[in-house]
Amino acid sequence: MEKNKKTIKIDLLDKFREMGPEADNTLPRGWLRKDYIARLNSHERKIFDKAIGELVSSGLVEYSPGFFPKVQLTLKGEHLIHV
Repeated sequence: MEKNKKTIKIDLLDKFREMGPEADNTLPRGWLRKDYIARLNSHERKIFDKAIGELVSSGLVEYSPGFFPKVQLTLKGEHLIHV
């Protein structure tokens, strides 16, 4: 089943929830690149970029693209996830 924008956002936020409030609030780069993004097809990767853009626009995460992209919760995102 192909992932849509909502599903991708939920996947990423669920990973933060799974990590718990004691984590450093940054998704593991290896998990993000090798376990998540690598499993997306080309269409889903475009949707991933849009989903990340919406999370950034809403102030929930900060994103640094690259070979090992970095997704980090903001204080607003941390409050949403862990409260």
